[in-house]
Formats: sequence, structure tokens, C-alpha cells
Amino acid sequence: MVVLGFNSSDDAGLALDFMKENGFTFRTVLDSSDEAGQVAWGAYKACCVPLHYVIDKERKIALAQPGFEEGYTTILGTLARLGVDTGVDPLPETPVEQQPAKRGWEDPSEEDADTERIEPCSLSGKVLDADHQPLSGRALEVFSREHDFDKRVKTNDEGVYFLDGLKPGHYAVHATTWPKGSAGTETVPPADRFQITRPAHWLKMEQIEPGQAATIDFVPVKDAAILAGEVRGPEGNPLSGCRVVVSNIRHCRKEGYQPFTVRISTDSSGRFAVHNLNPGTYETTVSKSGEISRSPTGEVILAKGEKKEILLSISPGKVCGWIEVEGDPHPDSDYPWVVASPAGDRFGSHWSVKAFSFSAFEIQNLPPGDYEVWAQLRGFVCAPQRFTVRKDGTADRVEITLKPGGSILFEVTDRNGSPIENASITTVIPGKGSIDADTEKISEGLFRVHSVEYGETRFRIRSSGRGEEELTVTVEEGIETALCVMIG
Repeated sequence: MVVLGFNSSDDAGLALDFMKENGFTFRTVLDSSDEAGQVAWGAYKACCVPLHYVIDKERKIALAQPGFEEGYTTILGTLARLGVDTGVDPLPETPVEQQPAKRGWEDPSEEDADTERIEPCSLSGKVLDADHQPLSGRALEVFSREHDFDKRVKTNDEGVYFLDGLKPGHYAVHATTWPKGSAGTETVPPADRFQITRPAHWLKMEQIEPGQAATIDFVPVKDAAILAGEVRGPEGNPLSGCRVVVSNIRHCRKEGYQPFTVRISTDSSGRFAVHNLNPGTYETTVSKSGEISRSPTGEVILAKGEKKEILLSISPGKVCGWIEVEGDPHPDSDYPWVVASPAGDRFGSHWSVKAFSFSAFEIQNLPPGDYEVWAQLRGFVCAPQRFTVRKDGTADRVEITLKPGGSILFEVTDRNGSPIENASITTVIPGKGSIDADTEKISEGLFRVHSVEYGETRFRIRSSGRGEEELTVTVEEGIETALCVMIG
């Protein structure tokens, strides 16, 4: 919420009432009542505290206020200090060193003259039904975690959506497809086991380069394949309400297709069906509501026009363990994530679960086999521990020790010395691949990597449209390493 200026207390009241009724965010922005809180946390499933801004005529932030306040006196007091008649006493100014608030990426005239300008991008696409007819008014969500961008768009009469003025980088588009002729309610299980009985949630991704007009379509595929199946429990009984995930992300590039993930839930008979799949290689994952971990189920290869039936299961195997933390986690730290993968293959299928506390965890749905397990907590590192799940589903208890890790401060610039706004940093394991590093963006061009093991580690730093650099960094205990990396 951005509060601008009013000419009188009456105008201020009218504006506040208007924003309560027509605001683009939760009604709780200007309402601290218990009823409003129930709307935010219950109906809207809000998971964070709202942040309100007051911006003055010079576009400087005069107030950034988190949370709720009865009577919003701080906002009105700040406006009074700025010369607005709000009917309350003005609040004293709190000295804060800040820069004028920019209007946004779409206004290149606001950028510093010394900063390299990057051509903005656009994203568009079509949404068609199974009969190749345009779906008008269909809502899609476009987001980028890289740029903290999230926007809903709707298709026009031709089934087309469009967004321009985007920064280069990684974007995803989320769309939901319903069974043909369905109103969104479960139907009687069809005789044809490949018929859709539940909505499918598609998430398609694209890396957009500077100046590129990218396209992400949701249209019928020629010679499309169908993947259907059933999910069963440990005793062989069908399981309803399971979430099945089908993804081509690890294989799409070499097969020439766009990366995407499809999520669909099983019906009352434990069945599911995913239509409109390109031929290629897919990975499937199944999880059950109420369970605490995912269960990878391997690869599936689909040919043109093929209809394939698979059987997925929730395995009875589980491992329990203890976590010892040598040192003090940050006060705001959440409980560690614990990850298990097949022994010697940290880049393959994995099971993940959030620990019960800083001391105990349990991972379920593990088929018999050999595994290694480790924990993830910002600022700490640990050595993987091996364990075996036996045929009866049991495994020996595992103990994990988290020790303080090192950190690296990367200053990332182009060849002219200008800071690069966004960069991805991964840890490279020669001959196996790379994994995302625990990266925190400090400011433009400045990134801190946490949880680095002491000794030598190889990193890959990449910026969209500029290229990438690899370097080996030696981290010493108790010392933060600072490096400058030039890309381009």
C-alpha cells in the first residue's frame, strides 16, 4: 500500500474508506480487528505481515510500517508531518539515510548514467482449449523469484496474454486446465482410464534474454502423449488425494522442449491422467496429503501419441535421526531441512523434509536401498551420513552434526566495473554437475554465499545475457572471503 497526500481530514477519511473497499491487497491493510485478521490468515492464507509505505513529493520513503495498527495513527501522523491535514499531531522525523524511490524498471530515464542499460524484454502466449479454440478471460500467474516479480494476467478474446517492460532473467507461468465440460467437481471414474477427471496445474518456465520477445503457450500438442496411472499405499490399496508431479526439467533442453512441471491429484479411485505431453523423458513424484516427504519414482519415456500407464506407490520405508548443532543458529532461523538421496548421487532423486526441531527428524516413503542424508541450515555445513532401508522398511537411526560454515562476499560487475543487479551462483562438483548456493543479495552487485565448507570450493557465477565465470575459492575458518568477479 502506498499512501499519497490528502487536502483535508475529510479527504483522508474518504481515501481510507476507498482503499478498504477497493484496495489491491488484503482488507487488513487498514483494519487491525480480529475479524480482519481471520480474513487474512484464514481465508487468504496469508503467510507474512503486510508492509505499508508513505512516500513524499520528492519520492523519498517517509515511513515503512510493518504489521497492523489500531487507528493507523503512525500513518496519519507521518502525513501530518508532511503538511497534510489529517486531524492528528505530526510525528517527528526519524533520520534515515535513503535514496529517492524509483518509479520502476520501465522508466529508463531514472537509471544512473553510469549504469549499463539492458534492453527490456516481453513475454506473451496463447491459451487454447482441446479443440484449438481461444480461451478468453483465462487468468494466468507470471512470476520470477529472481526479480521478486509476481503478476496476474488475463487472456483477450483471441486467447492471448502479453507483458512487456520485463527484466531479463528466469520467469515462470502458472495455468490451470480443467477437464472438458467439467465444472471443477469430481466425476464418476470413467471407463476410459486415460480420461481426465481432475484439473492439472501447469508451470512452464523460460530464461528470457535482454531484448527478447519470449513466448510461453498453453496449446494442444501435435501427436501428444498421455501419462496415466494409479497410486497405491503400502498395502496395495488405492490412495485418493495424492499429488502427482510430472516434470521434464532435467531432460527438456537436450530434447528441444520447453521446461515445465504438471501437478495433478488422484481421484477417489487413486487414479490420475496428464494429457497434452510432448514426447520425451519425464520424472514423476508422488506425495500424500499429511505425509511429510516426497517420494521420487523414477523416469518415464513417452513416444509420439503414446498412452502409457504407470503404477506409483507410497513406500513404507522410513529413517529417523538426531541433529546436533555445534554453535548458535541465527535467532530467526527456521528448523533445518533434511535431505536424503541415493548413495553417491546427490544430483538424482531426493526426499526432503523439515525437521521437527533443531534436534529430530523423520523421512518417510523410502523404498529399500542405500542412501545418504544431510541437513541444510544457513551458516552451517555437515558431512553426508549413509544408511540403508531394509526390505521390511526399517533403517538404523542416523545422527547428523551441523558445524559452522564459512561465507564468501562476491562483488559481481561487468567489464566496465558497473554492478550487475542479478546473478546466479552455483556450487560446481566436477564431473557431476552443480547445485544452487545459499545466496543472499546484499545490494546491487553484492552477494553473500553462506554455508560454505572450509577449504577449496568451485563456484559458477552467471548473469543472463552476459555469460558466466568459474573460479575456485579457498575459505578459511572464521574469516569471510571477499572477491570481485567480472562477467561479460
